[in-house]
Amino acid sequence: MATKETNHPAGQQGAPGAPGSIFGNRVAGGGRRRAPGGRHPGVADRAVISAPVAAAREVLCAHTMADGPRHDTWVKLLREAPALVLELLRRSRVPGVEIPEEVEATVVGSEVIKARPDSLRADLVLRLGEPSEPAWLALVVEVQLRTKEDKRLKWPVYVAGVRAELACPVVLVVVAPRASVARWARARIELGHPGFALQPIVLGPDGIPVIDDAEEARRNVRLAILSAMAHGRGARGYDVGLAALRAVAQLDESGRGDYHTYVLDALADAVVKKLEEEMEQGRHRELTSLERHFISKGEARGRAEGEAKGRAEATRQNILRVLAVRGLEVPHAVRQRILGCDDVEQLDAWLARAVTVERADDVTG
Repeated sequence: MATKETNHPAGQQGAPGAPGSIFGNRVAGGGRRRAPGGRHPGVADRAVISAPVAAAREVLCAHTMADGPRHDTWVKLLREAPALVLELLRRSRVPGVEIPEEVEATVVGSEVIKARPDSLRADLVLRLGEPSEPAWLALVVEVQLRTKEDKRLKWPVYVAGVRAELACPVVLVVVAPRASVARWARARIELGHPGFALQPIVLGPDGIPVIDDAEEARRNVRLAILSAMAHGRGARGYDVGLAALRAVAQLDESGRGDYHTYVLDALADAVVKKLEEEMEQGRHRELTSLERHFISKGEARGRAEGEAKGRAEATRQNILRVLAVRGLEVPHAVRQRILGCDDVEQLDAWLARAVTVERADDVTG
């Protein structure tokens, strides 16, 4: 499969004379929220309704910035190897999306609205077809590690923007390695106009292969790395992690890049610790070239354990703060359950719920 990477503006790939801006200075908003009693809220009502939710979302937004490095790792790997997206689509056999074996995929500029100061930028845009010929399909690729409702407003804009720039059919592909996020992303997006809706194509954990065989990993190193990133904290984490690390270790230093970091960061701490102990016992000699990275990971793990405790405490307080800002009374039993939880992922899920629930009881329910 041929793939090519060029980072030029998307407009250069479209028809001659494609404009630099595909929209004016204003994008129309979505539907309006009704006030109690069924009427549309006035200006004062909107302020009353939106202020607590806006404040709560600020808390959630600040909290979720920690996902940035992990998100960037996913995007970087897919940008380095756009063929991975095509391979996953073929394996998933998505109805209506046929990707030939021999097709050229080019990474193009992901900024879909250039005239606005708050420019909208997709994670990755792939143009399929020969560079000298019109594109026959484009893929807007978005990596989602958690739910973000504003993305459901932006995704239709991304699709329409790329379609206008490249003058070809466009498919939205959402890579969501967490099952709960994949379920959220699969929901149909109704735009309001009759018959006008967007159905995202979602590659969840079931759409990313579990590669735990060393030979298969060596044949497709980047897919093995992606497998470790998606499944490295699951029941097969040890096997997929070891297979990916063995595949990375066979690469020379110049071709290895940051791949070892991608894999080690994706594995559960218990898996990394087990691999360290086995290496100390003389096993996995093929990983010797990565030994210094294990040492660095061990030092980082000690720091991370302290940070995880601090993050859990911050998340617990943020949940209570969001509920307080929204004026929701927190029963004693719910408060105690929140304060007694140390599972950061569970706390993250509760924090996301705290922004939208109508009763505090529903946060942990």
